[in-house]
Amino acid sequence: MKIIRYSSQAFTPQKQTYHLKKFSFWFTLNPKDYFEADTIRQLKQQHTNFYNQHKKDLQEGLWVFIDGHKNNQYSKNSNLALYAVWKANTYTITYNANGGSGAPPSGTKTYNVTYTLSTTKPTRAGYTFQGWNTNKNATTANYAPGGKYTSNASVTLYAIWKNNYTKPQITSYSVCRCDADGKVNEIGACILAHIRWSTFNKVTSIKFTILYGTTTVSTHSLTPASDKSGDQTITIGSDLDSNKTYKVMATVTDSGGTTSITRPVSAYQFTLDLLSGGKGIAFGKAAETEGYADFGFKSKFRKDLEFEQYTAIYGTDANGRIYEAFYPRNSNGNLVIGYGNYDAKSGDTNIYGTSVNIAVSETPNPTSFKPYVCKGDTLDFEIATAGYITNNSTNICFFVPCSRYILGSPTVSAISVDGLMIRQAGKYTHGSSATKYVKPSSYSVSATQGGFNIVATISTTINAVNNDACGVRWSGKIVLS
Repeated sequence: MKIIRYSSQAFTPQKQTYHLKKFSFWFTLNPKDYFEADTIRQLKQQHTNFYNQHKKDLQEGLWVFIDGHKNNQYSKNSNLALYAVWKANTYTITYNANGGSGAPPSGTKTYNVTYTLSTTKPTRAGYTFQGWNTNKNATTANYAPGGKYTSNASVTLYAIWKNNYTKPQITSYSVCRCDADGKVNEIGACILAHIRWSTFNKVTSIKFTILYGTTTVSTHSLTPASDKSGDQTITIGSDLDSNKTYKVMATVTDSGGTTSITRPVSAYQFTLDLLSGGKGIAFGKAAETEGYADFGFKSKFRKDLEFEQYTAIYGTDANGRIYEAFYPRNSNGNLVIGYGNYDAKSGDTNIYGTSVNIAVSETPNPTSFKPYVCKGDTLDFEIATAGYITNNSTNICFFVPCSRYILGSPTVSAISVDGLMIRQAGKYTHGSSATKYVKPSSYSVSATQGGFNIVATISTTINAVNNDACGVRWSGKIVLS
């Protein structure tokens, strides 16, 4: 602060803060504020001189008091009160359109005074203004137009934008076979494509790609009807095989992205077709191969099928190799199912059914055999085997073999028919004898591929030696559930 003294007469300072625009205030002072009117006239002259001398200083605001002395010294023999004059700090609020245009002009916030942000909104083609943020890369705004700013600091607020862009739209797309002149024809060698499209930005290309499987047959471009939308038809392709199914991919592109849609063009549906030369016939498709009756329809036979000797039913594996899948009567007079005997030795032969049985002709009656056991089966056993006595002689452990494969993971249990005879060290145990079976109070059974582990519990332990081997004869059933 500057202190400027310029009066020859001391007095209590009045209105110590000055600005160039308000300097004339001194010329309108009320005489009653001073001792005499002459003083006012003197002040007018003094202020005029002061104004001319300190014009630049007066633009900033000064402390001014009058004490009648020079050289910043106060020599009057009386008390003097000096009052500090304060100017509040100010802060600049800057708006940045951040890629747009029309940002509001900068504003000034005063210390501890809430600042109201501008309600002016910038604009940007293809974007919606979201608000303001101090981070130019933010995706959300934390200040709204007309919102409040309370921090005592200068700040730059960046416009936050939401991209309105959407990928090209294909709202309608269809394809069909046609002639070269665009006339619809179900065996035509060309394709008629109709497309309705729209884009957010100016369209840059519309293309059609004809595919056979994954192979590109041809690519075609369509001249857009306008910059951003169209409802158009184009004839594409040539010499397309009516016996083949093609796919046509439409692709619309603008400066922001691409959208593609694929539609099939089916082969012509023949009811009956003869191969040129009469050496092939097809049902439900075009005849393509000599020496074949080719079926494109599902086949239903209402009478028996007879196969001459050496006549087989063939299949094709994943590599396109032909193999004999079913041979009703081969050169040895045998029926063969599957192709493991032949050159194309890949894959398994699977037979499915609720139950699969093998029947062997035998005089006088056929015998049926199921080569596995599964859930729902009950197996009868009358078996003599080795065992082991344990658990204070109350448990008799033994194994019952099973020659058939156990399918799945069935729950296995055992029940007695006659029960057990147990012999150990020349004596019958657990109340059994050479003519008497005993029935256990319970069984515990677990299955393995190859048979069943059984633990029978009998509380009577007569003649039994714990933790020792024994002989077992068991009459019972294994139930798979």
